[in-house]
Amino acid sequence: MAAANMVLLLPILSVVSLAEDAISGFRAMAAGRLISVGMFLAAMVGGVSLVGFLLRDADVDARNTAFRALPLVLSLVTSAVGALGNAVFMGGPPRLLPWAMGAGVLAGLVNGLLHQELGLATPLAVLGAAAVLGAAAGAVAPVLRIPSRSLVVPGIAGALLPGPDVYRSLLQYGLQVPGAGGYAVLAFVTTAAIGVGTVLGNHLGGAAQRRWAPASRGSSAARPG
Repeated sequence: MAAANMVLLLPILSVVSLAEDAISGFRAMAAGRLISVGMFLAAMVGGVSLVGFLLRDADVDARNTAFRALPLVLSLVTSAVGALGNAVFMGGPPRLLPWAMGAGVLAGLVNGLLHQELGLATPLAVLGAAAVLGAAAGAVAPVLRIPSRSLVVPGIAGALLPGPDVYRSLLQYGLQVPGAGGYAVLAFVTTAAIGVGTVLGNHLGGAAQRRWAPASRGSSAARPG
């Protein structure tokens, strides 16, 4: 049930796009996404509350879903697989697939190093990873002649989305488990950090690419032969 909800029902990419649109000045689109996200989450909370009412006599331990953190190396494998699956799901061309996997590995590596090795809080680690991913996509996308979002979205889906935290917060809130509010706040702050980091990194990467690309083209044009 947890896997199906996280993969099929959670509108996390819409939350990320909401933050990106709000930062980039597309206020009407952000408002529309906000309404859609609110309706999705309300529907999920309502469904979970219904299940909680039907299972109100069940053992409280059966209501809690625990997710174990994977070792960094194994998490990079899952990041690559998740990014690849997202790229295929979006209908990406074959030449995009290895770059999408690389985006997932890059985001997962930076996130893992910041969170597990340096001990940063989850939102800060995700913010840094999203910024690095956005910068790399902004710098590489013009060379590959693909939109930077074609690299950012698979990387986010493979490595950064806080699906387990969002699902656990909704589940615990619907079942009236103590501490559900804290999980919800952490999950949504982390999700918003993805949008902030990708927009910031994308601007930096695009600016760097525009600055260095003319110089490299000029030097290659001046080279004899």
